[in-house]
Amino acid sequence: MLPFLSNYFEQLFFNRGDSFGNARDVRNLFEKVIAKQADRIVTMTDPSDKDILEIRIEDFKGIIL
Repeated sequence: MLPFLSNYFEQLFFNRGDSFGNARDVRNLFEKVIAKQADRIVTMTDPSDKDILEIRIEDFKGIIL
C-alpha cells in the first residue's frame, strides 16, 4: 500500500467517532478518486486502455494529498 494511504487510514482510525465505518470511508474515498480519474481522462485526446485503468497519485490530490 502506498505510504500516504496507510497514513490516511491510520488517521481515520485514530480520530474515529462513535459512528466510524471503515468500509464506508474507503468506499467514499474510492468514489472520489474515480471521479478525479475520470476528470483527468476526459481531458486526454486519445487515452489508452492503460490510461483508463490506471489510478495515479495525481488522482488523490485535493482529496487526501
